[in-house]
Parts: sequence; C-alpha cells; structure tokens
Amino acid sequence: MSTREASQALVPEVEEARDHVRGSRGPTLLIFGDYECPYTRIAHRSVKSLEAEGVPFRFVFRHFPLVEIHPHALAAAEASEAAATQGRFWPMHDLLFRRQNALEGADLERYAEEIGLDVERFRRELADHVHLDRVEADRSSALASGAAGTPTIFVDGVPYRGSYERAELRRALSRWRGERVTDACAHLDTIRVTSLPASVPGCEDCLRIGGWWVHLRLCLRCGHIGCCDSSPNRHATAHARSTEHPIIRSLEPGEDWCWCYEDEVTFRVDLTGTAS
Repeated sequence: MSTREASQALVPEVEEARDHVRGSRGPTLLIFGDYECPYTRIAHRSVKSLEAEGVPFRFVFRHFPLVEIHPHALAAAEASEAAATQGRFWPMHDLLFRRQNALEGADLERYAEEIGLDVERFRRELADHVHLDRVEADRSSALASGAAGTPTIFVDGVPYRGSYERAELRRALSRWRGERVTDACAHLDTIRVTSLPASVPGCEDCLRIGGWWVHLRLCLRCGHIGCCDSSPNRHATAHARSTEHPIIRSLEPGEDWCWCYEDEVTFRVDLTGTAS
C-alpha cells in the first residue's frame, strides 16, 4: 500500500532500549513498515543504499503489518522479533525484504537456520505467538502517529511526506542535518527563478507525451516543471542532466525544499507567490 503520509508527531518517541535502532549519529529516520509490502521494500532498499554510501543517520524500524491485504506480514513481523531475542533482528529484517516473495512458515524457519538461530526455539516462539504483543505495540504506535499505510516515515519525530526513493530520502536527511545554504550549495548563482508559477498544470513533458507523475519539481534556472524520481519518467532529473541546470524546488503543497544535483544537498530558498 503506497499511502504513507502521517498527520501528527511520532508516538511514542524513539527509545534505544525498546526500538530496533541501526546507526549512532545524524537524524533519526523511522519507518513503519510491512515485510510483505512492495513499497516498504523500496524504502528498505533506499535505506540500505544510503547506509552503504555512508550517509549519517539512525535507522529505526517499527512494525505495521497490513494483515487485511498481506496475509504473511504478521508472521514475518513475529519472526523478526523472534530473531531479535537471539540478537539477530537486523539480519532477519534484511533477509525478509530480500526474500519478500517467500514468507511461508517453512521459509521463515529456513531463514532462521540461515542466519544461525536456534531453530527449535524460533519455531516454538512463533507457534506460541510469544512476540505478538510487541508487534501489536508497534501497530498501535503507527495508528497513534497517524499512519494510514506503509511505508510511513518520520525524520526526527516529524512526518516525512516525500518520496521514499533513495535520492529524495537523502535530500530529506540533508535538510534535517540543518545545513546552511551558503555552506551547502555552491551553485546559488545559477538561480534565475524568483517566484512560484501562478498555476501548475502538471509535468510539462508528461503532458506532452501522455504520461503521469507523482510529485512535481521546479527548475530554478529556467522554470521547467518536471516529475520527480518516483515518477516513471523522472523528467525533472532528466532536464537537470541535459541542461546542466543544477537546482530544483519541490512544488508539493507545504514543501519548500530545494535540491542541488551537483552538490547533492537540500536547502531552502525563499520564493514569492503560491503555486496552485
């Protein structure tokens, strides 16, 4: 399920004694996820890529199995918690996403053996639903935090409403690190657009070819309006690469961040007007 926006602050706050936390510095990226959800798997891959790149952040995962549409999600969540009691939450977590299409009971037991668990203990805990309360506590946290689907993402306890593609998550983490514009971007002198467009019919290129888009981005050099990297054609990025216009701004309601493709940082630039 791709609905992923939350409407309020994270409840409860992250606690290292309770939560599954990976990383020790930078902003905290928390995902309410479902092991059988293909969109959560995309977010998982983005997180893994950012970790491999050395982007500084703490990653937290909480369970939000959508049992009505994903029949294996709850058992997979319980399996990850059973692995956690043996100190192997993250290996199981990563493996469940890599093998998302195979989450039957026999598959889970095979994964337990693969990552070196006591399989008999693992099997017994799953049969007795020893960890169901922990999973339900995470689900209650998701609902209390306003989650309506998966993945639902928070950065430092604040709802994140952007894409879960790697590039945009990296922009968000860059922004939450509090980088100043003058320190973050060396291409401010390329900006020519000083006001938001009076109207935004859509992605210019998608409209021309009959395509569709998810989010819209504004080129701050020439005013081109293109679609984001979560859209099939990624016209904003294609435009930036072909024209060497390095800076875009989000045109999503309530968002005012900019992104420099050259410096790979997010920042804010005040523009006049309101896009509609």
